[in-house]
Amino acid sequence: MNSGNQITARAVSVAPGSTGRSSIKVTVELTGNPDPRWQACFNFVVQGRDGFFMKARPVFDGGSFAGEVPAEQVDAFRQELPEVIVAANVLARAQANKDALRLRR
Repeated sequence: MNSGNQITARAVSVAPGSTGRSSIKVTVELTGNPDPRWQACFNFVVQGRDGFFMKARPVFDGGSFAGEVPAEQVDAFRQELPEVIVAANVLARAQANKDALRLRR
């Protein structure tokens, strides 16, 4: 992802999770293929976010990621997802700009 691209969620699908009814597997299709920096920023934002309850780090696969969410938190996940992605975009862009300045010196 170069610093000018903005990633958004294209689609969110849900399926029963590996622990039965207590969790739901969510798969989020993104509008781009996030690079490792963006993925790290996304994980950082998720760690510090109250109310965004993923059971473990999401697994990225090209232009999508998947993870498990407690069944009772699926609606909250869907509501919070756009803000989490925007925060990851902003953080990734700031990190890219910071690195670019460092390389110019």
